[in-house]
Amino acid sequence: MISYAFNPAIIYNSAIWGQVDSIYTLFFMLALMFFVSDKQMLSGVFMALAILTKPQSLVLVPLFALVMIKKNTPLDLAKIASVSSAAFVVVALPFYLDTSILELFKLYFSSYIQYPFNSLNALNIWALEGMFLPDDTQFFIYDISNVGLPDVWIGFHICFLFYIENQR
Repeated sequence: MISYAFNPAIIYNSAIWGQVDSIYTLFFMLALMFFVSDKQMLSGVFMALAILTKPQSLVLVPLFALVMIKKNTPLDLAKIASVSSAAFVVVALPFYLDTSILELFKLYFSSYIQYPFNSLNALNIWALEGMFLPDDTQFFIYDISNVGLPDVWIGFHICFLFYIENQR
């Protein structure tokens, strides 16, 4: 925790730049730590907190789900899903007392539409071409928004297969 708290990148990103990435990363790393430690309920709670902090966490939910389905009984899966969902609702509810919790889901799905750019100040592969390029910018014959999705799914499958092989 000390190395995390005093990490210059974390300090710069949160205290100077004003981003919530450090909070999201902490929740996500705790979810991953408990997931690997076979404490799936705690992993689910921290994954719910990570999703509430930054919706990008949703990208790894299918991978977590595949491994949990492989490792748990249907009753255990129901318990994990219930605890995770309860954590999500309990934390989100105070912010949506005057509206429906469905407004939160609308917000999540509309946020991707609000930023139709390849990179918003992120140092990623797309930033080499320039920041704020529209998602419909061509990369060979594809829009750049369509290039990353297959990469993510291929990565999921490789990680899942690697995990399954190491469990034997």
